[in-house]
Amino acid sequence: MATIAKISNGASAASALNYALGQDRPMHEKTEQWLQDHQLERPVELTNCRAVAVGGTNGIDPFIAKEQFDVIRQLHNQTKESNQVLRITQSFALDELNPKVQKDWQKANDLGVELAENLYPNHQSAVYTHLDGKNHVLHNHIIVNKVNLETGNKLREQKGESVQRAREMNDRLASRENWHILEPPKERQTETEKELIAKNEYSYMDDLRERINKSLQDVSVSSYEAFKERLSDNGVILSERGQTFSYAFLDANNKQRRARETRLGSDFGRETILHELENRARQNEFRAVEQREPAITPLERDTQQRESEIVSLEQAIEPRKSEARKR
Repeated sequence: MATIAKISNGASAASALNYALGQDRPMHEKTEQWLQDHQLERPVELTNCRAVAVGGTNGIDPFIAKEQFDVIRQLHNQTKESNQVLRITQSFALDELNPKVQKDWQKANDLGVELAENLYPNHQSAVYTHLDGKNHVLHNHIIVNKVNLETGNKLREQKGESVQRAREMNDRLASRENWHILEPPKERQTETEKELIAKNEYSYMDDLRERINKSLQDVSVSSYEAFKERLSDNGVILSERGQTFSYAFLDANNKQRRARETRLGSDFGRETILHELENRARQNEFRAVEQREPAITPLERDTQQRESEIVSLEQAIEPRKSEARKR
């Protein structure tokens, strides 16, 4: 069952792309040792990356996608570092694509590229395939530039629209591969809830969902503790029952309410939320490293390039000098 595990907005394209490529960053879940144990090697160009396969749409080179995204933002005057990209996580079951089979790494990436091409044909997308998660399941990090290549307008979709479209397209790809298709997850609403919403009347369950969403909208919230604290600020008490979340709050009528994640829908579940918080924490780490690393000025870059050219020229001339000496 190929699944769309998560879709979220990213404020910084650079941070999202750096995290997805993971150049010079260690893999998680002891994956380096796992690769050695199974005699698996990453492609030469990805030796020092977390990604094991890469691809892109609309001429994107995944290694320089950051610069390519930036060119389009500059061209259309969309340079504000806010809501720059859409991030899609696409995951594959172990019985569909085997992380121990290297050709499946590329197939996973190809399917991610195909998904991006179908969903956002007029947007740049970069696709990075990882296998350093739990059980080394193959999964794609798809980063979509929100600036439309043709119009220059920013991508805007109604709440839930991107998730619905992605899941439908993903299901079509899965069906073509003869893979099992999951029933689409839905927010579980009682008949009373549906009637209240239809009449535009107050629903405490809808109120609770809005409070949880509001707590997650702050991208600085990147840990369980921070999420729990932000929920508390919004009047919601979070507790864990086994492997699930339970939420409690006083509704608009000052009545104590409690709901488990199973009543709210998959987007409000423990696994989904912790996955999002983990992604944010990793991206924050990348951003912190970027800020510590000194930027190379254009003059320094030109100097380094000239020095490299001189070394190459000397290496080319040396054999000729040796021949001349022999004569």
